[in-house]
Amino acid sequence: KERLRKRIMGLGHSELMLKHEKEFQAFESAIVKSYFELQRLQKEIAESSAKSELFRESKRRVEILGEMGRTRQTDLLSLENEYALQKTEDWQKRLEYFLVWERLIKDLGLFNLDELREVTTQ
Repeated sequence: KERLRKRIMGLGHSELMLKHEKEFQAFESAIVKSYFELQRLQKEIAESSAKSELFRESKRRVEILGEMGRTRQTDLLSLENEYALQKTEDWQKRLEYFLVWERLIKDLGLFNLDELREVTTQ
């Protein structure tokens, strides 16, 4: 009986170890995924911000040309529309970045961004 009990307990222990190993791998995978998503989003945000800046500069130039009578109103409206779409894309990327940060904080079992900063500086 004792040997059978030890065998059953050993089986339970190994199943528990396997379960913990799978949970740790899932945790590790989620962290790595979040890390790479954050890197991708940082790059996309930088590109989107650069595009927004170019659109803003183009809009300013077209406005100056419009004041001089050298451009059509439709060109200015088209450029304003493109600029608004670019700004929307920029804000969407920033929101997505924030949501990935939130998921990373949750995956790490932290409560807020300040705790993440404390962990990364230690």
